[in-house]
Amino acid sequence: MNTKKTAASIIVMAMVVLTAFAAIVMPAGAACNSGSSNVLIYESSSDGLPPITYFTQTITQTTNPADINAAGLSNYDTLLIWRECSPDTRFTATQHADINNWVNSGGKLVIWDTECTPSVDYSWLVYPFTTNNPGAWGATGGTLTIAEENTLSSSDPTSLYYLDIASILTTDAVGDANVMTTRDTHWCLDMNATNVNGVDGPVHTYAHYGNGLIIWCGLDGDYIKHSTVGAAALRQVIINEFNQTWDNTTGADPCGLPCGVHVVPEAPCCVPVPVGPCPPGDTAVPLLTPFGAVLLIGLLAIAGVAGIRRRT
Repeated sequence: MNTKKTAASIIVMAMVVLTAFAAIVMPAGAACNSGSSNVLIYESSSDGLPPITYFTQTITQTTNPADINAAGLSNYDTLLIWRECSPDTRFTATQHADINNWVNSGGKLVIWDTECTPSVDYSWLVYPFTTNNPGAWGATGGTLTIAEENTLSSSDPTSLYYLDIASILTTDAVGDANVMTTRDTHWCLDMNATNVNGVDGPVHTYAHYGNGLIIWCGLDGDYIKHSTVGAAALRQVIINEFNQTWDNTTGADPCGLPCGVHVVPEAPCCVPVPVGPCPPGDTAVPLLTPFGAVLLIGLLAIAGVAGIRRRT
């Protein structure tokens, strides 16, 4: 028996197995884009909408609901729906499907439903929810907290994503804010608020869907185009939303939005033993990471070659 040839064959076979296994377990190369570049703003009411001079993106504005369709959306990477209080009836069922499908294919959807009362029907959205909406009280104060330090918001004054919460509270953005009351587990919590109704809940959330990203903001935008310090702080929320990157090619990279906090606390899921199904949207945690599996196979192959050499 030619032990050298046998050893060489085993090494070659191990390399083939390693390469094939790595191709299976390692995720495809993910790539975060550079944030929004071509934005369509649909505005039912322009009240509070900041002038486009505050943005670095190419902005197109429309008040015509008919412009929101598959063909039109294909020209943009981002859609902002501003102050549309009746999206369930303003847009047709076909348009609802077009919006959801466009996000799934890599679009970014941003929704501000400032001062919409009594509530907004989001049953058409891929991840539906309901809200508590105080309306136009002009109420300052309330509470606003950042639940997750990420690339949408940060409490660190040195961060590029810093939000001056104290200044935002000098406006009616929080007092008049809409907050989530019923929630889909896919939504990730960015900021939490207590409005003038005394209702506490998520006020700024995001969700990854396919290759796309959805951001919902319930803050009141009345002050957003003013020249005060509070207005500038509030305006930074939407600037961060437009600048937020996302992986619109593979949907694999969270791009600074890890969803570390869900709007619905997650139940413990998927211990290795006993084996059982996860709740929808969750996945089991493997006992061995992909890299660890590749490393283990490599070590076993080397041990096998060493064993052959000892016997010969």
